Amino acid sequence: MLTDNMDLEDLYTMLQEEDWNLVDESNTCVYFKKFNKDYDYISIKLTPGGKYSITIPLPTTKGAYYTHFDNPIKLYTYVSDFIEYYDGNK
Repeated sequence: MLTDNMDLEDLYTMLQEEDWNLVDESNTCVYFKKFNKDYDYISIKLTPGGKYSITIPLPTTKGAYYTHFDNPIKLYTYVSDFIEYYDGNK
């Protein structure tokens, strides 16, 4: 499972501490849902090239944003910044 990836352990801990609950996982993808929100999901996927793709909700409008990163540190930093922005706009 992708949650067994030690490079992403701190990211998963941060998401769960911020009330993003793990709702589904596979070998290549994990989905987190914001507690008490119907449409706010974060999807993290490991691509065949070893990169990480992420889809995040847009907190001020309906929709989502997709991007990718080549290492878990950049992914962690991006998600951390997103959570700070998300919490300030909800």
